[in-house]
Amino acid sequence: MGRPSARDFFVHLYLNGVYWGLYDLSERPDAFFASTYYGGQEEQWDALNDNGVSNGSNTAWINYLNLCRQGLASNVGYQRVQGNNSDGTPNPALARYLDVDAMNDYLIALFWGGTRDWPAKNYWLLRHQTNNTGFQFMAWDTEASVGLLDTNATFNSTIFTNDLAEPYGWARANPEYRLRFADRVHLHFFNGGPLYIDPSNPAWDPAHPERNRPAARFAALSSQIESAMVAESARWGDQHRALPYTRPEVALRSLRALRPHLTGMLAVLDAEAVGPGLATPFADLEREYLQLVLEAHLKWLERTEKLLTKMASKPRTVARRRRR
Repeated sequence: MGRPSARDFFVHLYLNGVYWGLYDLSERPDAFFASTYYGGQEEQWDALNDNGVSNGSNTAWINYLNLCRQGLASNVGYQRVQGNNSDGTPNPALARYLDVDAMNDYLIALFWGGTRDWPAKNYWLLRHQTNNTGFQFMAWDTEASVGLLDTNATFNSTIFTNDLAEPYGWARANPEYRLRFADRVHLHFFNGGPLYIDPSNPAWDPAHPERNRPAARFAALSSQIESAMVAESARWGDQHRALPYTRPEVALRSLRALRPHLTGMLAVLDAEAVGPGLATPFADLEREYLQLVLEAHLKWLERTEKLLTKMASKPRTVARRRRR
């Protein structure tokens, strides 16, 4: 979504010479991470996660929650947590806790995925102690999303308003906040944004990755581990059944879990951005366009699913050793 996040790369892990499988080696988005990507010294950053305080203190977070609990429906409270006067002008005497766009970008990504194992855990929070910037939200350990580990693939995670999502729960009562949320949805789904698909040319074309941004990201990630999944399946693929899983089977299962999310995504994000009786930048034309983008997502998935089904149905064969 155009913000700093924990970078990673895939590795084959061996323990005492024994192959243990494919692992995703990732940065830890802690105070050191914050000082590296946002600036300042490590000791100047508050870093919190579901285990408590990793660095600094949780005083700013507690103060933030206390202000939220006084209500953010009015612009007085909403602007106050942003360190502003009620008219939106900055007030250096007020602490800034809320970075609206940072929180919205984080939420849109997790809402899009229907993330389940959150917000009571699996998160990192970062805030500089002295330069008066708002909290930065870091996604962490979000494998329980897009239906991959849950039977309810259409789960709507906008219902969460506890723990890390509590500020969002209070802010969503404010019309100005909902407008800004709608603006960020528009930014990411339209005009070449990270979730943009060209409705006129939705099919994945490596020569034109700009036409299908999610497919481009999917292709880039999957190409990194396509061959490595053979070794992973040989190590763990028969953990829950006699024959190890094959690559097409795993990919097909993932795509089938993703499909319901795409069909429900418009309703979730549109309802969250608009709400009853609230005029927003989501005009009828833009809503129609977003629907076309979603349909393009589904067409791409349908074509990929047919190909993977064909590959998975082919009988296994034993390769002959070449004669020298």
